[in-house]
Amino acid sequence: MSVQSHSSRVADNTVRLSGALIGLGVFFVGVGLLFGVYRLAQTLFETPAPPLRFSVTSPAAPSPTPSPTAPAARPTGVPSPLPSATPSATPSATSDAISQVSNSLLGFARQWLLLLLMCIAGSFIASRGIELFFRACAAMTAGRPTPSPAPSENEKAPE
Repeated sequence: MSVQSHSSRVADNTVRLSGALIGLGVFFVGVGLLFGVYRLAQTLFETPAPPLRFSVTSPAAPSPTPSPTAPAARPTGVPSPLPSATPSATPSATSDAISQVSNSLLGFARQWLLLLLMCIAGSFIASRGIELFFRACAAMTAGRPTPSPAPSENEKAPE
C-alpha cells in the first residue's frame, strides 16, 4: 500500500476546496438569476396593462330641426331607420382594434415565455452549482483516512 506524501494531500485538498468554492459561486449565480426572474414577474404583475388606443367613429348625420315656418312633413310609406344607441364601428376601426389586442397578447405571451426560460436556466445553473459543491465536499472527506473504532471488550484477544 502506498502512502501519499503530506504535500500531495495538501495540494489535493486545495483543489477540492477551490472546487467547492466555485460550486458555491455558481449556485449563488443561479439563485441570483432566480431572484431576477422573481423581480421581473413581480413587475409584470404590478404594472397595469397599457390602454388600447383605438377610436370608434360613426358617421355624424345632422339632425334636422324643424323650422316654425316650414310645413309639416307628410308621412311616407317607408319607415326611417332608428338611430342606434351605440354607434357601429367601421371595418377598419374593428381591424385596428383586433390588431392592437392581438399585439398586446403576443407581447404578454413573449414576456411569459422569457420568464419561463430564465426560470429554467436559473434553476439549472443553481442545481449544477450545488452539485459541484457537494461533490467537492464528498471528495474532501473521501481522501481522509477513517479512524478505526476502538475494539470493544468482547472483541479483545484472549489472554
